[in-house]
Amino acid sequence: MNDNEIRPAVKIRNERKEDYRIVEKLTGKAFWNVNEPGCNEHYLAHILWGTKTLSPSLIS
Repeated sequence: MNDNEIRPAVKIRNERKEDYRIVEKLTGKAFWNVNEPGCNEHYLAHILWGTKTLSPSLIS
């Protein structure tokens, strides 16, 4: 892509609860069968969102 081409706008924001399912699906697709059959990364994201361990200040 050169400097004269139009680039799509990207908006960076904090994630919201309604994003969780989309993020899980995207993470699962990104890591599926990369290092081993299947993947656990999407499940880890799911578990972390349900704990008090994940601090919102760390992800913003």
